[in-house]
Amino acid sequence: MAQRRGAKNKDGSSASQFVSIETERLLLGLLMERPINLQTCSLAERHFSTPTFRVLFRGLVSVAMESPERTIQPEVLYERVRTDTTYPLTLDDVLDCGQAAEGKVYTRALETLLIDLHGRRIIEGAIQQLKQQLTETETEPRELLALAFTHVEAELQSGDGQGLTELGAVVRELIPMVRDRAPGDHSGLRTGFDDIDHRLGGLPWGEVTVLGARPSAGKSSLAQQIEENVAWRGLRVLSVSPEMSRTQKGMRYLSRHSGVELMALRTGHMDVDQRSRVNEVQTPGGAIYVLDDGAITSSRMVAVAQRLASFGRLDLIVIDHLQFLAADDDVKGENRNTQIGYAMKNVKYIARKLDCPVLALSQLSRHSARSGGRPNLQDLRDSGDIEQDADTVVFLHRPSMFDDEEDPTLAEFIIGKARNGATGRPVRLNWTKETASFSTRTEEPPAKEAIVDESQGRLLA
Repeated sequence: MAQRRGAKNKDGSSASQFVSIETERLLLGLLMERPINLQTCSLAERHFSTPTFRVLFRGLVSVAMESPERTIQPEVLYERVRTDTTYPLTLDDVLDCGQAAEGKVYTRALETLLIDLHGRRIIEGAIQQLKQQLTETETEPRELLALAFTHVEAELQSGDGQGLTELGAVVRELIPMVRDRAPGDHSGLRTGFDDIDHRLGGLPWGEVTVLGARPSAGKSSLAQQIEENVAWRGLRVLSVSPEMSRTQKGMRYLSRHSGVELMALRTGHMDVDQRSRVNEVQTPGGAIYVLDDGAITSSRMVAVAQRLASFGRLDLIVIDHLQFLAADDDVKGENRNTQIGYAMKNVKYIARKLDCPVLALSQLSRHSARSGGRPNLQDLRDSGDIEQDADTVVFLHRPSMFDDEEDPTLAEFIIGKARNGATGRPVRLNWTKETASFSTRTEEPPAKEAIVDESQGRLLA
């Protein structure tokens, strides 16, 4: 029997957005038939109205993560959920869902439904239309469901105004927030490096910040420190790491927070005090979810991010790095520039979709690596789309890598592009090689005498 939106179930939980128990059962059956869809949608436990369906969906996700391309047999799903203490289930509960979805006709209906739960109001409208047709005709219910989802697809393709917002409403919403903002109250996500946050205003919500650096400059270390700083505030981070394994990231974490050199951790050459410091290392109150699949594509990264966000807000996504993402199927035969450009479009999409800051690391060109000077926008490797689609571009530069007379502890954080701010002189950081870590640099840089090209009237240094 259909439920009204906002009604309560027998167990006191809120009613599902899908309105109909029958529809929810059918959806679960279809997901058993095509579990790969669980990786490409925003469907979550909370979208189901009964504890039975929520437990079944949780089991489906668990099985599908292990065998994403196989049909899930009822007996397999039952074995997975029967020990779930949240709500007791029987094999009949599972069989009912499988029987509800017999036949391939509903595959297209499910895929349409899962296009984007952002359009759930349209989906609800289609199901309401289905309810009305069920009461007025004698047509087979399954046939009517397929017709209802045909209506959904037509609505989604018609451009009915989704995404339109009146600018005046946005401005009125911003006025009190900006008016009451205290000095130094950054509008973006704080990185934990005060000087960087002061200059950038934090990592902007819903925007992409690209961090470029030459090999071995420490961009992965800086990105991981930002991840940790965010997680220590109880927030949730997705770390997409096709280059560095979870073990490598874990070893760097231990080194930074124990003060023991990485080499000592790897070789075991530690004294009693060092071993004690390692043993006392604490982990953050938030969570850093590491995705270290070396063959991950940008499309799968988007799917994983949406899945995590369906269980609670995702506060930061870090991609280390863009050039290590595998080519998506749509552009597999294209050149590398096109593939990176495609990946950047997906990165931009997920930042906007989840209103989440994305920090994407990028390699620099070989010419830049040889030149040794401060990097700039022209040095970004593989695609002009990186510069074009990024809201902010920053660079990490260690002068001592190219000049032995430079301070080996000095690192420069250079703002090359800031769509919503200024660039200015670099932020100076401390680099500690032994623990691969950065910290705030307290002293002011030495004053330099300005050198002017008199023929051009230009400031050279």
